[in-house]
Order: sequence, then C-alpha cells, then structure tokens
Amino acid sequence: MLASSSDHLLGQIVNSTETDVQFRAHDDTSIPIHVVLMLQKGPGSEIVVKLESVQREKNGDEEGTKMKVKRSRESLSEIALTRKSLPDFFLFDYEHLGGNTSKPAPMNISADTLSVMRFKVGPVYDTGGTLSVGLKIADDYERPDKNSTLVIVGCLNYGYFARIRPDGRCQRNSKTKSDPPDLYVNSKSAPSFVHAPFPEPGLWHLSTKAFCISSTGCECFESCIRPNATSTNSTSCKLDKLSNMTLSSTCNCAWECPARIESSIASSPCIEGGCGEHGRCMHHMSGGFVFSACYCNSGYRGFDCADDAYVTSRARALATLLMLTLSNLAFLGAIFVAVTRGYYTEAVVYTAVMIFSSSYHACEAGIDVFNFEKEHSLCLTRLNVLQFCDFFNALLSIWVTLVAMASMGPRATSFAHMLGVVVLAVGAELDKTALWVFLMPVVCGCSLVVISWAYKCRQKGTLKYPARIYRLVYLPIGLTVVLIGMICYAFLQTRRNYYILHSLWHVCVATGVVLLLPKRHYME
Repeated sequence: MLASSSDHLLGQIVNSTETDVQFRAHDDTSIPIHVVLMLQKGPGSEIVVKLESVQREKNGDEEGTKMKVKRSRESLSEIALTRKSLPDFFLFDYEHLGGNTSKPAPMNISADTLSVMRFKVGPVYDTGGTLSVGLKIADDYERPDKNSTLVIVGCLNYGYFARIRPDGRCQRNSKTKSDPPDLYVNSKSAPSFVHAPFPEPGLWHLSTKAFCISSTGCECFESCIRPNATSTNSTSCKLDKLSNMTLSSTCNCAWECPARIESSIASSPCIEGGCGEHGRCMHHMSGGFVFSACYCNSGYRGFDCADDAYVTSRARALATLLMLTLSNLAFLGAIFVAVTRGYYTEAVVYTAVMIFSSSYHACEAGIDVFNFEKEHSLCLTRLNVLQFCDFFNALLSIWVTLVAMASMGPRATSFAHMLGVVVLAVGAELDKTALWVFLMPVVCGCSLVVISWAYKCRQKGTLKYPARIYRLVYLPIGLTVVLIGMICYAFLQTRRNYYILHSLWHVCVATGVVLLLPKRHYME
C-alpha cells in the first residue's frame, strides 16, 4: 500500500495479509490513499483500509521488551493564541492573552506533555510577507533547580506538529531521521527567531519543550540540538532502540522540566519590516498578488541582504562610479564631429547617449559609494527608467551611424531613422541585455551599408566607392575599434571586471563613431 498526500507521508510495499503504515497527517486535510496491486497473474484481492490514531507504549520485563499498540491521542497541551490583524497586506500577530486581559502574557509549559501552538495563515493576503516565530524565557520565571541551565527548544511545522525527542531534536514523520530544533533558547535576555518567507496558507504548528541541563557540562545534549547537528548516528544523539523515546546511557545529563516562556508569532514585510543596513524593503505586485522583497545595495545580496560574498570596498566602488560615468565624456568628440559634418540628428542621439548613460551609472554605482539614505541625490529619476534610456540610446546610436554610412538620401534616411526608433524601442523593452538586441541593428545596418554601396558602385561603374582614405583608413580602423568593444561587452564582461570593460565599451563606441561617421564629400 502506498499512502501519499504530500512529501510528509510515506509509502510501503506490503506482502503480508495485514500490516500497519504509520504517518503523521496534516490537520484539516484530506488523505488520498493510492493502492497498487503488484500481481502478475491470478485472481484479484479484497483490500480493507482502516485509519486510526495510534501511539506506541513500552511494556517490558527482564527477559525482553514487548510492544503493545494503544489507540489514543498523543499527550498534548495546546496553547490558545489570538490573532491580531493589522490594516495592511500580510501584517498580523498571534498572541497568548492572559486571563480576561487583552495584553500578551507568558505561558507555562509542563515537563510531561508536548506544548503546541496552532495558528493559521490565510490565503492571498497573508502569504506575501515573512512569518517570524520567536521564543524567549519569561523574565519572571525562576528555575526551581539553581544547579541546572534551562533550555527551550521549538519545532515549526506546516500542516502538522512535530514531536520533540528527549534529546531535544525534532521528530517529524520519519522514524529514523530527526532534525535540530528550529528554535533554541538558553538565556532570558536572548530570544530565538526563525523566519519563513512567503508562508503557505493553512495551519502552522509550533511545538515546544523545556530541558534542564546539568551545570557541570552536557556536551552530548548540546551537540544534538545545535543548528549544524545533522547526523543522527553519533553516539551522543543515539536513542534507545527498544523504546525510541529515551536517551542512551551515554547522555543522561539533561531532563525535561517545566518552564515559563513568551512567544512572538508575527508576519511582516521582508525580515521584521526591514532589510538591515544594506537594503530596503519593497512591495511588488504580480498576477494579483502583493509580496515584499529586499532590494540590496553595496554588493550585498540574499533574502535579507546579509550575504557579503560580493561586497566591494569603498575605494573600488568609487573607482567604479568614476570610470562608468566619466568614460561617457568620450562622446563629446562624437558630438563635435557630428555637428561639424552636418549630422544633426546623429548629434542629438550621441548627446542622449552621453547624458542617460552617465545618469544611469551614477545612480546605480552611487548607491555603493554614498549612504543609502542619500542615494536619490544622484538619480534623476527611477533607476529602471534610466536603464531603459541608456540601452535604447546606445542601440540607436549604432543604428543612426550605420544609416549615415549608407548615405541613402534624405527621404530614405528619415524612414530608416524612424523604423529603427520603433523596432529598437520594442527590443530594448523585451530584453535590454540580450545579445540579439545588439546584433539586430548591427547586422541590419551593415547589410544596409553593403546594399547601398553596391548600388552606388553600379551607378558609377567603379568599385572605388566611397573615397579612398575612408575605405582604406577610417573604415577598417573604426570597425576594429567597435569590434573590440563588442567582444568585451558580449563575451569578456564579468561581475568583477564590469566597471573596467563596460567603461572600455563606452570609449570604443564613441571612438568608432568619430572614425566611421563619414564626411559628406567622402560619399559623393
């Protein structure tokens, strides 16, 4: 019989007349049971499926240990929580109220039962933030045994509650595998938190237990519950195979005890409403759903902008800002050449490239140099707007330069300009950084130049078109410079050398324009 509802449940091949398949089911969830008969031939079989709540107990003596099955519920102590909703997306709290008051109060957990808190995450409005669950030892709690250290452990689960073993580890559906606790508190002043981004809608469970640890040292227990303790085969975490419920004799310095704790169960945008010192929390909408995410700066990344693997120094960030912005001054030469040779439309495009590229890189790289609160001082408008203008005008500068080289006359040139504006705007919006977006104006423009020059050569009856100095000097040198820039941009650029090669790309494009933009009499 294969019982499958989700990855929590398990399957088993049955080759006997009667067997038990134990699993921990979700609350308020239907359990489909898939039965497959693995028979090659012969008559069919009658199968009876019976679902029961089962708990095992030990009944042993000196000669051996026998197991008897008891149909009963697990010994639980459910802690009631009250939901407090706030007037915004995915903002809510669950609190334990004391008596008839409306204020949160600490809760008592006993040593002989498993204390479980159940709370519900609603669909749509509750799922776009981060569920933060925390535990803390109550300030007014005094340990009866002064010679021991109090430790609180908690296991957070979606759909069903997890048992907590006597070694402090979380026992989920698997009988042989256990996990370190999600929450671990050993001090009154230091609460422990676990964060669940974008929680699934439904019932969540927080199982808690308290342990007293001998003050003389209990390394075996600590090794079981520390966050990086993943091995269940070590001697210190090994359970008694007969009962599966008691620690082995190698670790008897920890025992379950009562305690008084405080809980914090809340949902908020990003991580507790923020993203630390290196990011800001932003709200997004997609497909009718609203969710929050961190926008990191200064090279930080990760869900909470805490990953510093790609963080750069302030000196390098300043060098990046200066190189990416000042390299665009190379377009001043292209603008001057275009104006003096009568290419006024092209001069406007080159001016736009210089302005928007400098503004975009100043806004983007300035975040890594200046304080986060002052980042908008370098941004003329939103970053995504500046990015689109930068890429679009860069593509357009390549196109208008090739159209000028084709020298097709005013009407054809005007038509080519407008066609390029429309097509390149769509391409830049679809995928700004795709290679095909840059190859499209290059391939089409070069084809246009070849066709136009071939037509002029046929009209003149000679292959000596355009002028000799342009054909043999400016054209090959200009194409070589632009090709070097494109190879660096498309194939050699990485995260680490971005500011160097991209600045080189700016210079190569501007220099190529100066060399390739022909004088009027060269094309006559």
